[in-house]
Amino acid sequence: MFCPQCKTEYVEGIRQCADCRIPLVHRLPVSPLKAAATIDPHASMVAILETGDSYEFLTAAEALRETGIPFTGQEEFTGEFRAHKVAQAPYLWTLLVPEDREDEARHVLDGERVCGPAAMHLMMPDNHPPTYSTRGKLLLLAVLLVFFCGMMLLLKR
Repeated sequence: MFCPQCKTEYVEGIRQCADCRIPLVHRLPVSPLKAAATIDPHASMVAILETGDSYEFLTAAEALRETGIPFTGQEEFTGEFRAHKVAQAPYLWTLLVPEDREDEARHVLDGERVCGPAAMHLMMPDNHPPTYSTRGKLLLLAVLLVFFCGMMLLLKR
C-alpha cells in the first residue's frame, strides 16, 4: 500500500496515509521521466560548470533537464583524492551546453549551486581534535585494560 501524494509505503491493512490523510493505493502511478533535451551534433558547446563535487554537478544537470536546456557532461580523472571533503572524489566534472543557450543555462544555475547532503562540518578540514565524553574515556580505558590483561595471559603461556 502506498500514499499517492507522499509516496510512503505502508504495510497491508492500513487504509489511510497518517500524514496526508488520504486513501492509500495498491500501486503508485508510473510517472514518465522527463527526458533530457537532444543536442544538435553540430552545435558548438561551452563549459558552464567545472566542479569536483558530484552533488553540485548532478544538481546542476537536473536543473537544466527540468528547464529543457540540452547539455552533456565530461568526467576527468585528476588523481587528487580529497578525503576531508565528503562529496569530493578524484574527478573533475564539466557541464557543457550549446553556445546559443549559455546565458539561459547560467541564469538557471545561479540559484542551483548546492553542496551534497553531507553535513557542512563534515566537508570542512578537521582542524580540531575529537573530544570524548567521560563515559567514552572510561569505556576506552576498560577496553584497553581487557586487551592488556589478555596479552599478559597469552605471554605467560
